[in-house]
Amino acid sequence: MPAETDAIQVHQTNGLAPFAFVPGLGKVTNTFAIVGPSPANEKTFFITGFQLGTPIPAVVLLQPRQSVNQDMGFHDVFAVQVIETAMDYIKVHIKRLDSAYGWGQDLRLDILIIEHTNN
Repeated sequence: MPAETDAIQVHQTNGLAPFAFVPGLGKVTNTFAIVGPSPANEKTFFITGFQLGTPIPAVVLLQPRQSVNQDMGFHDVFAVQVIETAMDYIKVHIKRLDSAYGWGQDLRLDILIIEHTNN
C-alpha cells in the first residue's frame, strides 16, 4: 500500500473479523470505517484491516453517512469512488458535492463487500 494518502481502519468488534459466509453469495464483509471531518472538499485514503480472500472482489459498496444515528441537521452530499482494492485494503476517493469546502461532521462509510458472483 503506497503511503501517499491517509489510512483508516475498518471497525472490528472484540477483535473479530467483520465477515461471514452467506450461502449463494460466498464470503461477505459488512463493516464500516470512520472518515471523520475534512478541511478539504476532496479526500483520497486507504481503508485498511480487511482479510479478503481475493484482491479484486466482485462487489464493493460504500455508503457515506453521519456517525451518530440521529438528525444533526447536516445536508452534505457526497460522491464516493473505489479506486483500488487488495486483500487487506481499499483505496477510496470521496468528494463533497454540495459545497466547495470540506465537512465538519464525523463522516462514516458503511461498507459491503461480496467477494465472488455466481453467474
